[in-house]
Amino acid sequence: MRIVHGLCLLMTCAMLLQSCGGARKAEPPARLTLLVSGNTMGYLRNCGCASGQYGGELRRARVLKEQRDEASKSSKGRDSEVLALDLGSTLGGEEFIDRLYSRQVLKSMAQLDYGMIGLGKTDLLFGQADLLDYIQQAEAAGGEGSVPITAVNLHFSKPQVGEDHSRELNERIQKYRILTLPQGYRVGVIHAIDPGVTITLEDGMKVGEKYGFDVMPMAKATQQVLDVHRKEADFWIFTLSDGVEGVADPKPIADIEGLDLVIGFNQGNPNQTPGSDGVVWPFFVKGPILKARDLVEITINFPQSADDDRTVAARQLAVGSKVKGDETVLGLINDIWPEIEKYENEKLASQTVKQRPAVMGQFTCRTCHQNIYESMLLTKHQLAFESLVQRAKEDPEQKNADRDSKCLSCHTTLYISPHGGWNKIDKQEELAMVSCESCHGPGEYHVIYMMETAAGRTLEQIEQIPTDEFAIDGRNDKGIIRGSEDTCKQCHDAENSPKFNFKEYWSRIEHSLDMPAPEQAAEAGTAAVEDAH
Repeated sequence: MRIVHGLCLLMTCAMLLQSCGGARKAEPPARLTLLVSGNTMGYLRNCGCASGQYGGELRRARVLKEQRDEASKSSKGRDSEVLALDLGSTLGGEEFIDRLYSRQVLKSMAQLDYGMIGLGKTDLLFGQADLLDYIQQAEAAGGEGSVPITAVNLHFSKPQVGEDHSRELNERIQKYRILTLPQGYRVGVIHAIDPGVTITLEDGMKVGEKYGFDVMPMAKATQQVLDVHRKEADFWIFTLSDGVEGVADPKPIADIEGLDLVIGFNQGNPNQTPGSDGVVWPFFVKGPILKARDLVEITINFPQSADDDRTVAARQLAVGSKVKGDETVLGLINDIWPEIEKYENEKLASQTVKQRPAVMGQFTCRTCHQNIYESMLLTKHQLAFESLVQRAKEDPEQKNADRDSKCLSCHTTLYISPHGGWNKIDKQEELAMVSCESCHGPGEYHVIYMMETAAGRTLEQIEQIPTDEFAIDGRNDKGIIRGSEDTCKQCHDAENSPKFNFKEYWSRIEHSLDMPAPEQAAEAGTAAVEDAH
């Protein structure tokens, strides 16, 4: 479906109709479907390591395309139209690769015919220079007007940190959007940012001052648009960024006359009496959850006769692990691989062991812990890196998995660590897996301590260990980190390992009988176990 954007064409049509003796109000479609995304936060893809993973633009783009095709089918002989809207916080992350991912997410969205792309908290914290650059690059990929950035209550100003691009950004931001459907029915969209983002402190200053932006009261800004432009649309939608945080008060928005639909708050219309029948307008719908894990599909059925009522229904479309990746987004991922590889190689070339304790390798651990070493050889941890190699060979969506730091950080031992972890060159045989020091930390101090105390020395007498560093990172009195459920969750988190169950997973790698299980931090009342050594 092709959407006519902007105001000039609307004004021209209005004048032509008026000259012919008056304008006929456009008939609504039988059904209008809204596909709503948001809170992507630069999440281009998930790692693909475990079943049950959700999210990522790689999969969400396919869900959006397929659902748009399905929802576009005619309803009862009348048109069924579809609009895609995004609630903002598209960009996110501070690391170099995270920012590359954010850029490609926006490029993907520019090619998906969004009627409105809002701004949100994480976009504002990205810095004006990169925000403007990424919008321009995305528009180059999708064509002029393909990145309809919108925010009714936002104004950029000179930042205290970074380059000043406030003028260019202010020129690009639209206060509202008028989306004209093929039969002439007009949908107005007003997007707002929660003013609460401006009071967040970062480095001792308000983020608005640091990054150069002001967020005005959203109800007032919305009312001002409707006061002047209400007749320009037949159906008005208000959208809120970052509503998942549940900070903004919905009451002032619910009280605005002229709005038909509100998207983004975590609750229903506060003017709706609990338990009452019927619909109170504007109708409230929750927004998407974090990191592209879903789309929200909203269906508005318009009345076919004077006796019918307008109805609204909403549902969450999960972006699950069984969704095949979108080919366009996969191409965007492959496009940035040379930049990622260059960055990774520069990190490798500059790596030095500059922090103690140093990584020793599992062959050193084997010297005293032969039984544990042999039992660990039988677990999937020993195949962690090899699984990446196999995936890179077999899965086009994962063809660089064995070279991607986002994968290697959990599939090798302390990847490019200042303590001397795995780096594609040194100790591959010992560190190209999840080994002892992945969970128990670099072992240098532990090895020295055990050898020296066996010779009768106390910690204070061991010159090789600075006494103020011995307990670094929460090490026990033997200089080793005692594992816990939280240790496992550094990699087996809800995002990358959604089916993780500590008791079940621990049973798969449980050490020898003289090595009790780590403490289970999540279970209150469970007594702390004894040290592992």
